[in-house]
Amino acid sequence: MEKASEKISEKELSLAESKTKEMNNELTSDGTCPQCIQINQEHTFYENRTMGYWECPNCNLQLQMLSPNFLGIMNERGEGNLKSIRYDKDLWGDRILLRKPLFNGDDCIIKDLNELNEYLSGF
Repeated sequence: MEKASEKISEKELSLAESKTKEMNNELTSDGTCPQCIQINQEHTFYENRTMGYWECPNCNLQLQMLSPNFLGIMNERGEGNLKSIRYDKDLWGDRILLRKPLFNGDDCIIKDLNELNEYLSGF
């Protein structure tokens, strides 16, 4: 599997951006893994048994549901211990992807796929 830190082609980047929906300088997800979609693999998040976070069954990226309309990217991978509960995009919709703050006053909103990949390369 390709690592997030590896460069992806412009064509793949364009396709992934259209599927993850960059709006108003915010990257959103409808429950499809934003890392896997960049390598043309669509995986929907499932609830994991350990912490109740959302986890990708393929790359084990974890997201935490945050109100009112955010998904926070956890800075560690899950272990694949998943429940049968899938992220329901009709119920929860598109949510803005957040990361941990990098500096004082940081809004934590992931702006684009390049920023996402840079953040994911750290874990």
